[in-house]
Amino acid sequence: MMRLTIALAFVLCLVSMTLADDITADKSKRYAEEYLASMDEEEIDQARQLAEERRAAGDYTTAKKVNSTSSAVGKREARTASMTVQCCRNPSTGLLIYRYESRPMTRGEARRNCRRNGGDLASPRNMQEFIVLENLIRPFTGVPGVWLFYNDVKTEGRFVDVSGRPAVINNFLKGEPNNVGPGGEDCVEMNGATGMFNDTPCSQERLSVCQFRIR
Repeated sequence: MMRLTIALAFVLCLVSMTLADDITADKSKRYAEEYLASMDEEEIDQARQLAEERRAAGDYTTAKKVNSTSSAVGKREARTASMTVQCCRNPSTGLLIYRYESRPMTRGEARRNCRRNGGDLASPRNMQEFIVLENLIRPFTGVPGVWLFYNDVKTEGRFVDVSGRPAVINNFLKGEPNNVGPGGEDCVEMNGATGMFNDTPCSQERLSVCQFRIR
């Protein structure tokens, strides 16, 4: 009888612990959702900045947690402002604004989306613009790449920017561009984690970055 009593007590203890874990998990999830809902654009930007600083310092675990929070916020609600960065005001060309687009699209769809909003696909003309673009998309390292404007549709091997001039930034991976595959690879994607370029079929879906110039 004593053994049976002990066994029953042990089972009840296990059940109680399981229920406690479930309740704690539910509360944690609810608290996390409430916390995310309370964050504004400035706080999200600060989180991304912290992620960048942590990554530079080698604290990848903390950076990953901060980026996970940013991603969760992005999925919960579209926050255009938190995915936008200003760059490189110039007397002749005006203020450049990059905006990260989180919906996968073909290269044609991505460009139409940017143009419909008054801009075009990102096409950095110098190293300063490229670095700002790279810093914008770095927190979103879970994606294979984002569309840039660069392409060699007209002349194979001659990549041009949005103005039709030869692309200034030539940051292709080793062995790229290689134009491999049926139909070739005429469009350019930029890897969010490394900043490196790859030529790829324009029909594939990628995320993208739009650029806007305000004079």
